[in-house]
Amino acid sequence: MQGNKEHVFAIAASFLWIGIVLFSLVYSLYSVNSQSTIETNLLSIIPEAGIDEDFQLAADKIVSRRENYVAVLLRSKTKKNVLNGFESLKQVLENSAKKESGIEIQLAFDKRAGVKQYFIELAQFKPLLLAQSDIQILLEKDESKLFDVAKLNFLDALSLGIGPRFASDPFGFYERFISEQSSKAVNDGGEYLLFNRKNNYLLLTGLKLSGAVFDELIQESYFEFEEQLRDSLDEGVDLKSVGVIHHAKKSRDIAKQEITIISSISTISILFLFFISFKRFLPIVLAVVTLSVGLLIAFTISLLVFSKVHILTLVFGATVIGISIDYAFHYFSHFYINQCSGKLVISKIRVAVTIGFLTSVFGFLSLSLTSFPALEQLSLFAVGGLSGAYFTVFCWYRWIPYFYHQPRKIWSPKHPLFNQFRNHPKSFRILIGAAIALTAILVIFPIKSNSDIRLLRIEFPDLEATSEQISGLVSNYGEQGFYLVHGNTLDELLTNEEKLTKQLERLKETGEINGYRAISQWLPPVSTLNNNKQLLSDGIIKSGVGERALESLGLKTEVAQNYLSSLEDQELVDIYNDKIEQMIKNHPYQEQVVHDTSTGWFSQVIIDKGNDTSINLSNLNLTEKYIWYDKVSSINQLFERFRTLSIEYLTLAYIFVSLIFLMRYGFKRGVATILPSVVAILTSLLSISLVGLEHNLFHVLATIIVFAVGLDFSLFINESKGDYQPAILASTLSAITTILAFGLLAFSSTTALASFGQIICIGITVVYLLAPISVSLNIEKQS
Repeated sequence: MQGNKEHVFAIAASFLWIGIVLFSLVYSLYSVNSQSTIETNLLSIIPEAGIDEDFQLAADKIVSRRENYVAVLLRSKTKKNVLNGFESLKQVLENSAKKESGIEIQLAFDKRAGVKQYFIELAQFKPLLLAQSDIQILLEKDESKLFDVAKLNFLDALSLGIGPRFASDPFGFYERFISEQSSKAVNDGGEYLLFNRKNNYLLLTGLKLSGAVFDELIQESYFEFEEQLRDSLDEGVDLKSVGVIHHAKKSRDIAKQEITIISSISTISILFLFFISFKRFLPIVLAVVTLSVGLLIAFTISLLVFSKVHILTLVFGATVIGISIDYAFHYFSHFYINQCSGKLVISKIRVAVTIGFLTSVFGFLSLSLTSFPALEQLSLFAVGGLSGAYFTVFCWYRWIPYFYHQPRKIWSPKHPLFNQFRNHPKSFRILIGAAIALTAILVIFPIKSNSDIRLLRIEFPDLEATSEQISGLVSNYGEQGFYLVHGNTLDELLTNEEKLTKQLERLKETGEINGYRAISQWLPPVSTLNNNKQLLSDGIIKSGVGERALESLGLKTEVAQNYLSSLEDQELVDIYNDKIEQMIKNHPYQEQVVHDTSTGWFSQVIIDKGNDTSINLSNLNLTEKYIWYDKVSSINQLFERFRTLSIEYLTLAYIFVSLIFLMRYGFKRGVATILPSVVAILTSLLSISLVGLEHNLFHVLATIIVFAVGLDFSLFINESKGDYQPAILASTLSAITTILAFGLLAFSSTTALASFGQIICIGITVVYLLAPISVSLNIEKQS
């Protein structure tokens, strides 16, 4: 009766697992066909910088705007060719606008007409817009200097007020703005910058893209446009372009290539090992099924939880193949060596495989405790893959004997150190001594660490060279962080920003920074205009200096008198106050502003540090209305903290698992079970230091995998109860596939993934060699 119940339960479990697999297949296919399921945005898997939520949202909006820009550089020997190239660009843009491509591409500078209009509007407030040097003279009240200021002010405002130039840009604000952006040639429309360098003409312009640049369809549409542009250019015109979309596309292509290579080599190696080990095709078929189900479950769970799977997760996930097949190895090793039924095999391996599965899951899940989005996704993908393989073996493999005959003699590998451990009872004590010695070395000689976010980034020399070339032509603002300023109203924002820019002016005067860019440079707060009005009234009007200046210039006309009166006219300030929110829409730096009805106004003040990136601008004497936002530095600090946390979690995991093994095997055998993985981790970390590499977060995370996988080797030896051959065969095959899968990561273009490969190659090799250490305890007990 009990046997019938167990049989019915096994059938129900098998069909339930079929249902889960079919659901996963349908859901994955539906998701892939209905939306973009692959994410390439690096920042999406990076933790937030830990700043105020409102500031974070504003910073994200400002940063996201920069993602949609592409810098385009045209080069030719002749000016005519490079200008023709720009005309070709505009023609291709016009043609692409007529197509339904899912992306809108336009010139990034096509709002210059609006900018010009902004300065025309600003010109009416010119009487109250004073330079800092003029303000200083008005404060000093030196009459001779005041007289000079008044004359220059009147000359600027009155004597130049003739001709078409005055009508379009009365005080040259727009021309001055353009000249301050770059001293280089600018075309009338403000659509490009033109340079002459080493007998080559360089034309720099920009494109603005609509849509998410990390979306694969958007990338395809843009690069189709760029290909058309290249085809339309005359011979002798060279095109270079760089933007976030270029990095995203290249990263996606390389990741796909690495996924294909790693998964192909891993799969072929596994199938080859199955064939030479078990000499039948059915195990190969079941291995493919197991791997496919494992990856399918991993992908589905990741989609259900995260909605998108990051490309780095897929590269890492391709290596899960080497781990998830372990349960099939253990099944077939017992199935063929002991010539027993599938039901008996399941009963033999159930305890060992289940403990191994749970310790692996525990090791991977410990990654998610760091609250690091990248690690949460990696750990869940790995757990999904392991779960898929585990339940496939236990739900489906038990039915194999019903339709499959026993095979011929199989491969029986010899473990290189098994006999040495079995014949030398002191091996256990020697290994403990080695572990203590390795720990002492790592404590005495502290290891160097590296917590740079660029470990997650693939370097592309061609794109870097183009970026450097463009940076050499124009100022490079905001690459090392920026200030984010807050105000409940626009005027309060501008007032707060001016307080900051006064400190930045001092840094600029001392040469500590090259410059800065803030909206208050061309849109002062109302309070500043009021202060300027009072200074002019006291220094120019009431003192009579203004009247004398007009007389000396021979400009004492009705127009001049009206202008003089406007210097103390409150109506002008009121008009400015009414128009200020409308004017910000055409401000040349309007993309540095974020307005939200619930949180107020935010602005970005970006700074050109020049080549000296070591200057610390985060410690200026400011209030809570300001934050220094440096995503890279913040994430680097988080990486270092996560590295420390990972070490702590690994230690806790060892303590937890050690307690389980001590209760199950007793003190000595429990220590012998975890000792090989401890020595393997210490050896791999020390080896990395010896070859001159810096330790990073991903080296530490890789040790968790060595911990999870390495424990399985010792565990199966202990659970063998003297029947070592199946355990050694399975462990040998598992070690080979794990090293192949993760070892290939050592050649990844992404430093983070390469770090995984380095540690796991060394760690798994060492833990495999030391796994049978517990057999020396048998000899010691007999002695």
